[in-house]
Amino acid sequence: GSNSYFTLQDATSKDLMYLSMATISKFTCIRFETRAREYDYVRIMNMTTCAAMVGHNSGRNDVFLHEPNCMSKGTIMHELLHIVGFQHEQSRSDRDDYVDVIFDNIVQQGSYHLNFNRHDTKNLVVYDYNSVMHYPRLSWGKKPYLQTIIPKIFPHARLGQRSRLSPHDIEEVRNLYQCSENTYNR
Repeated sequence: GSNSYFTLQDATSKDLMYLSMATISKFTCIRFETRAREYDYVRIMNMTTCAAMVGHNSGRNDVFLHEPNCMSKGTIMHELLHIVGFQHEQSRSDRDDYVDVIFDNIVQQGSYHLNFNRHDTKNLVVYDYNSVMHYPRLSWGKKPYLQTIIPKIFPHARLGQRSRLSPHDIEEVRNLYQCSENTYNR
């Protein structure tokens, strides 16, 4: 996607965006290209949050990446995977088998609770506590110590890593886009 709308304090943020795109491309058949005149495109903007719409929409698809708060490879990949078509892991249709979402602990103001709604998802691989798309245990809690997500199967699992694509993240993208062996790792 085109980064022309992103005003940067230094080149580091832009480099992180390109590195995040390159990482997704390295392990899948997803490719990010600079926009020429394509009707459908991704616009990355410096806003006050880290957010993106889920899935491809006709025309412009916005990714919001606050600088510096969203400037980590994992966070950028998380937002790009929303555009690629993925909900949060804790929003999967089968999530109740794997986590308890404690809605009473989630802040009421704003629309943060929407990030915990269950969606009808394809669930192309197993539920993944280690997914870059999973929220941490304390996400959007009313108090900094209140858990909003509690794992059921592995009660001590660390949730919400933002350092890498998990093997299941890669497998899920490959399955959704039917990536064959010769279309990635170029």
